[in-house]
Amino acid sequence: MKKMLMIGGGAIALIGVSVGLSLFLTGGMSKQAEATAQVAPAPENPYKKAQYIKMKPFIITLATRSRPNMLQIDMSASTTDSDAVAAFEQHMPVIRNNLLMLLNAQDVKALQTNEGKEILREKALETVQEIMNERYGSEGIDEIFFTKFVMQ
Repeated sequence: MKKMLMIGGGAIALIGVSVGLSLFLTGGMSKQAEATAQVAPAPENPYKKAQYIKMKPFIITLATRSRPNMLQIDMSASTTDSDAVAAFEQHMPVIRNNLLMLLNAQDVKALQTNEGKEILREKALETVQEIMNERYGSEGIDEIFFTKFVMQ
């Protein structure tokens, strides 16, 4: 019985080796590998061309009924438009002015929640994009990120 199993196992191994050798010699394996390589090209990374522009910190005193609160925010802008970087830096005085006005108008309680911070981030992006549209002719900036957010 053991001899039969050994002979059967050997025969199966011999058939497998001959099929593999035949595919290798005829190029069947390489054609199949080429076909699968051509079917699925790697998707391009959309963030590969992103450039980040760091802004100087914003330090604001927020008025409350009990006492003033200090707010410090560091922001960065991202863009995939390389020409927008120069336009953004050129119009930085207007951008900072409008962002300061936006930040000064904020409610302390709203900024204590993540939702409030996200709404502020979206408003900051809209503010910057409006200026860029007006002065550059395109929104130019894709995102605004808070890289530091401190309230006291």
